[in-house]
Amino acid sequence: IHTTHFSSAHPDMVWILGYLGDSYRKLEDYKNAEYVLEKGLAIHNQYYSHNASEKNWFMFLLGKVYRELGKYQKARTFLEASLVYHREHFGKEHLETAHVLRSLGQTYFLEGEIDKAEIIFQEVLKNFQQQNYIDQYMVLEDISDINLKKAEEEKRKKNIGLSQSFKDKATRNLKEALQIVRA
Repeated sequence: IHTTHFSSAHPDMVWILGYLGDSYRKLEDYKNAEYVLEKGLAIHNQYYSHNASEKNWFMFLLGKVYRELGKYQKARTFLEASLVYHREHFGKEHLETAHVLRSLGQTYFLEGEIDKAEIIFQEVLKNFQQQNYIDQYMVLEDISDINLKKAEEEKRKKNIGLSQSFKDKATRNLKEALQIVRA
């Protein structure tokens, strides 16, 4: 409807493209999500550069999309910018800030920066636990993935005992996550 009556770069298209891009992302159609969100961000920057809140929303969504496309450097750039905004406007303890931080941790994990990812996930978990937020289980799953990655590395080094220790930690993480979900 909008494109019939307005140009495709009309300012009203910003929100439409944002929600459409997020829908593509949730459907795991990352190429279309990338295209639509980049277009929405460009229109936003053209007409609404003063509205940092909307821009931040696009930055966060694009960071997640770039991560899924394997464009980790771009993902980090967008997620780090979104994290700065969240910390400044919502505070370090806010749940939305923790969600951005978790996305950044997932990006580090996929890049193989296991130590950085682990520090981030521990910070997010602490935040979620303090607020008794149900999404703790997802962070415990992330931490379990880290422990499994460490177990694989130790197995490659022939450190079987240490490898088993990391597997046991991963199992405990998953059991704790399951308890949270069942509660």
